[in-house]
Amino acid sequence: MPDYRSALPSGGKYYKTDDVEGGPIMLTVAGTVSENIGDELKFCATFSEPGAKKLVLNRTRAEALAEAADSPNTDDWVGVRVRLSKGVTTFQGRRTPCLVLAGVGKRARPAVEDVGF
Repeated sequence: MPDYRSALPSGGKYYKTDDVEGGPIMLTVAGTVSENIGDELKFCATFSEPGAKKLVLNRTRAEALAEAADSPNTDDWVGVRVRLSKGVTTFQGRRTPCLVLAGVGKRARPAVEDVGF
């Protein structure tokens, strides 16, 4: 029998590890925003797929997006395809599940027009 967590939405407006229990999710970056979460201002990615949640970007995830877009400029991240999956990290000395973000395709860059000079 499948794990019940894959049949139930985890709720909330930010991705959690429960959201990828059933396997990786493919997403397209729509932009970035800063949001107050609790008493902290967090940097988040938004996605263009209907019903997609926001993803809180830590340094590792932000660097993965910058690498996928070949640019640290967040405007260049729009349109980049990413895979969100479950991983494991060490937090406070314990192995714990985490979300892993990886680029799977760079955004389409506009063709440079040959002006015939």
